[in-house]
Amino acid sequence: MLDQSAMGLVDGFVKAYYDAQQLLDDNDVGRASEKYQEMLGIYKQLETQGTEEDRKIAHEQLCKLYYQIQEPPKSVAPYFAAGIFIVLISFVIVVQPSIVGLQIFPDTIYQDINVQTARSGFLNITLQGVPTSLEIQASGAGKIYLVKGKNLVAVWDGGAGFECVDSCVLDGISSNKIVLLVEVGDTPITLKKVKYTARAVPNNAPKFTGSAKTFAAPFSLNLSQQFSDQDGDSLVFLASKQPGLRVSLVSDVLTVEAEESGKRTITLYASDLKDVTKVPITVTA
Repeated sequence: MLDQSAMGLVDGFVKAYYDAQQLLDDNDVGRASEKYQEMLGIYKQLETQGTEEDRKIAHEQLCKLYYQIQEPPKSVAPYFAAGIFIVLISFVIVVQPSIVGLQIFPDTIYQDINVQTARSGFLNITLQGVPTSLEIQASGAGKIYLVKGKNLVAVWDGGAGFECVDSCVLDGISSNKIVLLVEVGDTPITLKKVKYTARAVPNNAPKFTGSAKTFAAPFSLNLSQQFSDQDGDSLVFLASKQPGLRVSLVSDVLTVEAEESGKRTITLYASDLKDVTKVPITVTA
């Protein structure tokens, strides 16, 4: 049970999330990233309150917003400006997801499509998770179906708002990559957004593929050659520090120099921003 102080923080977190969603709808990635940082501040205040069971929910929402911010908007410049800080701070969250609260948080994702077609045909879309419901906002004349195996599930039937028809609740979907069948009528159809609830896409954590875990300082190590990802995800890296060693990490190149003789251990972190692999290595000098 959360106390009044914690509930106030939760309310602030939820409000910041909705504000960020509205800003993303307006393609204002810079201000959306500021709201993301506001949520991170609240996140830290909640560390000592709530229950262990709740923290994963908050973690999912922060990661979800991160991926929405990282999607290239119409204007490329704000995407990169917002992305530099977000990647760094989000990696810290994935490494140590100490968040609590937020059982009331909704699990709904809005994603832009912005595709217009005058011909009937198929459209491939990659969602952020495996959908458990699907709604589409579109305009024009015609119908839109979700291709589910050999079956077609009606989603949109010509309305102006979000529609789900027969896709309000989905089961049997195993991938975040979906196929839509667009049947165009008298006027072209513009697919604007999809709205859906989702479960996480199965993910394989990065794997350490290096041949050695003991190194004599000074040395440099390209961590991209020491870790691989089965899913083909891009990796980001982090390294711990240790007294007596000068540790530097620029992009994926780790450089270690000894300030004192002896044997010490540092930890390498590799993350695909979903899972983290931690590998201790021994440094001798």
